[in-house]
Amino acid sequence: MNKKTIKLASVGALAIALSGCSLLLTDHSNDYRNESVNSVVLKVPAGALQARDDLVIPNENKIADLTKDSKFVVPRAVFVFYPMAKIAVESSQDSIVFNVPANMVQSKKMIKDFLMALHGDGESVASTADNKIVSVPFEFIKQGWWASIWSDISRNFPETIVFSFSFKETEKGTLVSVQYKVEENGKDTSGWMNPTSRNDVYADVVRLWGDMGRQVNKTSVYLSEQGNKTPFHVWIDHRGIFAIHLNSNNTTADSLASQLALAGLKPVTGKENTLSVLPSKDTKQFSVAPIAGAGKVLAWDKREYKYNIVHQKAGDFLVIDVSASPNPEITSFLLAQRFVK
Repeated sequence: MNKKTIKLASVGALAIALSGCSLLLTDHSNDYRNESVNSVVLKVPAGALQARDDLVIPNENKIADLTKDSKFVVPRAVFVFYPMAKIAVESSQDSIVFNVPANMVQSKKMIKDFLMALHGDGESVASTADNKIVSVPFEFIKQGWWASIWSDISRNFPETIVFSFSFKETEKGTLVSVQYKVEENGKDTSGWMNPTSRNDVYADVVRLWGDMGRQVNKTSVYLSEQGNKTPFHVWIDHRGIFAIHLNSNNTTADSLASQLALAGLKPVTGKENTLSVLPSKDTKQFSVAPIAGAGKVLAWDKREYKYNIVHQKAGDFLVIDVSASPNPEITSFLLAQRFVK
């Protein structure tokens, strides 16, 4: 017998050995399907408790019906709101002023962080002094690649915005005055103005108000006063939209009704979860700058707004939907100011 024959015989023997279980032995793996239930009744002494053979499933009544075929929806957490410290805001003819409950060093650091986030890479501060910070020019109108090439050739660059922040320390914190001016080709085309006169600048200053309020609250500047302070009921989410923390001492409905009345907001009759803005007695009420070429757009305080109540661990929040507004961040800020007393 040659080697090739021996190899073939060995392979055949191995194949027979491996298949021996299925060829020679009966497969009993499915026998359980033909088995009958044991119906023997267990005999117990008289007076004994009746035996029950039940399958107990914890929280069975809370388990969804698996027979219904429904589309799977990825669960999403509700928007998370963060507490803010109270920063009073006032508006003058040429500036907007924040009364920040932090010292000058901390206030200047928050302004520099804001400018760095606004500018991105590179230096964002043009000059700094003991009581003043001036930013580098910011391009609010972003150019495409071809437009930027043409600007380099023609030396005709788009307008830029320069921010100015003045600081004045007080007994309880720091007054931060915010202004801006417009430059074109490195030359001033306006004087220093109030940010509320231009909506894109206004929106950034609103964002600054929310960021500073959140940072001051997080750092707990005046720890000795924390116990005596009434918590600020304006909170902010990660999108820069504000929410109102409802008073937890009353029911949600009572707290909502009382806080809406104090803020000059009124539920619209016949429209579910809809608010209208009542005229304000405050002559210094903030407003939004007019939109060029949009004279038919309703003013923010003439609109109606949908709202909902969001439940979180920290309590219940009134969230006013400002998504239909031309300037959502500004409108959210203006509505939130109605709740600040």
